[in-house]
Amino acid sequence: FATMLKHPVLKSISLFKSYGCCTNFMMRQMTTLNLAAKELTLEIYPSPCLVAECQPVSEFNDDLREFSNKLTQIMKREKAQGIAAPQVGYNIQLVVIDTKESASIKSDSLVMINPRITKSSKAVVSLEEGCISFPEVFCKIQVIKPVTVAL
Repeated sequence: FATMLKHPVLKSISLFKSYGCCTNFMMRQMTTLNLAAKELTLEIYPSPCLVAECQPVSEFNDDLREFSNKLTQIMKREKAQGIAAPQVGYNIQLVVIDTKESASIKSDSLVMINPRITKSSKAVVSLEEGCISFPEVFCKIQVIKPVTVAL
């Protein structure tokens, strides 16, 4: 992400952090909305919810399952490798990743709720990456591989 901030279009994104933004986005929590009934739309830069702090998920129910399914559908429709809840306006700790190329995961996608990195290697890989919330922006980034995540 720090590499992306060097991009001339994206330098101003750090300004959002200083405003304590997204009170309306922060209020979109699992317990206050029926997520299954809401149509999800992608948040595009410079949406402030893309940099707001995400809250842990505390209620696991059918709405959360439906929300995860909708995120997965958006990820596939956009041909993305992953999508996180803030990218559709919900600042909760939930991410869906495409796992089709993983030999160790048997499904096409993996939903991670309240994920925490518990172990990482020192191996760094350089690659070009994009993001569906930053259309047509691609940056070279440094990625640590592999990492272990606790769910």
